[in-house]
Amino acid sequence: MKRVCFVGAHVRPWMENAARHGYQVTAVDGFNDWDARFFGSLVEPEAPARDASLLARFSGLPKEVPVIFCSPVESFPDFVEKASETRRVFNSPPPAVLKSRDFGFLRKFAGDGISAPEFEADADGRARQGWIIKQAKSAGGAGVRKDDGVLREGEYRQKFVEGGSVGAIFFSSGSGTKFCGVAAHINEGYRFAGCVYPAEADPEALGAVARFGQRFAEAVELVGWWGADFILGEGAPNLLEVNPRFTAGMELMARAHGIDLAGTQAAAFSGDKCHFDMGPNLGYHGRRVVYAGKNTVFKNPGKWFKAGMRDVPPDGAALAKGAPVLSIYAGGGIFSECLENLRTTRSGFERELYGE
Repeated sequence: MKRVCFVGAHVRPWMENAARHGYQVTAVDGFNDWDARFFGSLVEPEAPARDASLLARFSGLPKEVPVIFCSPVESFPDFVEKASETRRVFNSPPPAVLKSRDFGFLRKFAGDGISAPEFEADADGRARQGWIIKQAKSAGGAGVRKDDGVLREGEYRQKFVEGGSVGAIFFSSGSGTKFCGVAAHINEGYRFAGCVYPAEADPEALGAVARFGQRFAEAVELVGWWGADFILGEGAPNLLEVNPRFTAGMELMARAHGIDLAGTQAAAFSGDKCHFDMGPNLGYHGRRVVYAGKNTVFKNPGKWFKAGMRDVPPDGAALAKGAPVLSIYAGGGIFSECLENLRTTRSGFERELYGE
């Protein structure tokens, strides 16, 4: 039996993918989704310390099973390095992670069809019009805000760029770096609210993104699956950030092409050349995160799970306005049809959720 462990704030997608490909899965999941248990076993915090951190619970994982750190744990290279002393860890080495999270370093890769917005890391107390503040170790738009002149530790400011954001997907191994497509982000303000794979993009822009991936992975020695976010608007793609880990769009990409994410990740760390056939992609695949429009109580998790929804909270969970409720999925023959099917499914779910 193949075995794997995942550790992160939201690992259900990777648990499900691994389970579909015959893995026995153990995980530490920060969201504690009700449905994650259908795909493996979860290491629970010891009572009464129900707020125990991901890293504290990590020690409960079996040491003989390889570990894949997911967001945000991969952004703590000291912890990953220490874990690597006693376990097999299938994550890019800490120096590669540090370089990937250094926007000053990323800007050096502008050119060859790629642009990078201006950035500053100095806390001078002066707000800049048309700029935003971001956290170096956040994901999903968490902590992003308009520049208010207050730059805290671990934050930097970046000039805002108009356009649609996308997540490019790469795989790096002894065979080189493979560009595996682009997912279009669905955002609510700065907050991540889902994506559609594949994104509709200009072939010239995609070519520049593919070349960036090859240049960057070789320079920092990234291994396995990783992603980079861009703004696709007028002119060259604007590089926003690099995520040296599994990214949201990979779940849909893996569904579309039948890819074993854990298996290919392990192969990349074997030192051998790794080839896999993505096969044809038929149609478009979408995920939409539903956020609560008002305070409510969630009911009937099994019903929604059977309907194909995921990241489902437990029965009777009290959800505050703005909290994530669950994820819905839909497909379509064309991009706009996929978006419309996501919208229709979401509307029907919300009518039942709020009793309207």
